[in-house]
Amino acid sequence: MSNMLKENGSERRRLLDDECSLQTTPVADAQSQNKDYVVYRERWYILILFSVIALLYLCTWNTWGPIENTASIVLQWGPGQFALLANWGPFSFLPSALLFSWLLHAKGLRVSVLVSGGLLVMGCGIRCIPAPVCMMKWTMNIGHIFIGLSGPVLMSAVTAISATWFPTNERTTATAIAATAPYIGLAGSFIIGPLIVTEIHSPTTGSPLTPSGNHSDEYYYDYIDDDEIQKHLQEIRNLMYIEFGVTAAVYLLALVRFPAKPLTPPSASAVREREDMKAGIIALLKEVSFWIPALAYACITGVFYGWTAQLGAIFGNKVSQTSSGWMGFYTNLASLVGGALTGRFADHFAGKMKPILLFLILISSLCLTWAILIVNEYINFNLDCLYAAVVLFGLFLNSTIPLFLEITVEGAFPIGEETTTILMTMLNNVTTLGFLILPMIPSIVDFAWLNWVMLGSVVICIPLMVFYKERYNRLYFDAIHPVDDSNLQEK
Repeated sequence: MSNMLKENGSERRRLLDDECSLQTTPVADAQSQNKDYVVYRERWYILILFSVIALLYLCTWNTWGPIENTASIVLQWGPGQFALLANWGPFSFLPSALLFSWLLHAKGLRVSVLVSGGLLVMGCGIRCIPAPVCMMKWTMNIGHIFIGLSGPVLMSAVTAISATWFPTNERTTATAIAATAPYIGLAGSFIIGPLIVTEIHSPTTGSPLTPSGNHSDEYYYDYIDDDEIQKHLQEIRNLMYIEFGVTAAVYLLALVRFPAKPLTPPSASAVREREDMKAGIIALLKEVSFWIPALAYACITGVFYGWTAQLGAIFGNKVSQTSSGWMGFYTNLASLVGGALTGRFADHFAGKMKPILLFLILISSLCLTWAILIVNEYINFNLDCLYAAVVLFGLFLNSTIPLFLEITVEGAFPIGEETTTILMTMLNNVTTLGFLILPMIPSIVDFAWLNWVMLGSVVICIPLMVFYKERYNRLYFDAIHPVDDSNLQEK
């Protein structure tokens, strides 16, 4: 890494001085002279605990998608109501994002994580209120508003944690774990939901009932025995209780121990004073080098969140609720594995994120094309092949997430990581919102064409990243303030 940086030292220095104005805000005097950086083993506890809270956020956000078939019959809700519940994530995120960005910038990680975790627990608790069916729309929507408010920090603090707690050669790996771990929650929701809330079967044919345009929800409600309805209603309530209990238990761990930062920094950039939040936002909004990777990130992740949440509806006429649940599970589990491996690979080949990103985007677009050809029967339909195509798509696509985050904060440095990442996540939520609004349109009953929207959002990122000029300002800053390996400690 150091050799690569030295080769382009003069150019990097010019970028650092002219474009990022590093000379205007020097490292704190005492710490700038300190070469004895410390790496704490506790960094892994912090990373894992934060990741678990974030995955619980995504799991509770996607509670309804995997059980939509059953819930639509039991609660007599249409597709628009389920889309609204999912939309409370971006609805809550967008107006509160800057407030939580300030909270991260001014109060640090501990306060921000505890506030966000508290909102998540509160939202899950409101959903457990034993309201009658006619009132459950209110309790569920209010609960999801609070769950959505926990999202800005839990989705945006990943780069702040890696920058604060991890050394240079582990930063992308840490970002990868924190950014992709929530996909375990998303994957778990596809298994836990259908496992607890079982499908309703036709008393005449024995096959699972799937609401469609041919029958109204009221028809199904009258068609099923009342005891059967009550049984599945209790299953829905049990799912709410379980999610609340697990979330509250994990939050208690954060209350007991979640320090804002280590006693001694792991690198020079960890203690480098960041730009004022307002000045940083203004600078980012004017910077083309921010918009290119940020828009590509938003196109990919924003649409993928919405696409995954509607997986049951998109493949509804081809795949059962249970099968689509397992498909979603394996897809999101692959996202974690791929993201972690890619992050470690990028740490090993520092300064080479752009070519890795282009490769991952290209391969993921080919995998999704394969899935679309299968599900539309342009080639012979095969469920195993569809599984493989969708899982590989999730594996390669979501491996880009930590690289997008890291390459953007590297170029924006010394603007705070939390400021850069929360603006990227805002764009992510705008695209998710646009995607999830579509199912709320009553005239839309066939969602298969949303696969093409997903494909288009991936393909458009290829020319964006081809013309992007990558910069590694933070990496260069750490290179000119090197760690003395003989004094590097782990505690």
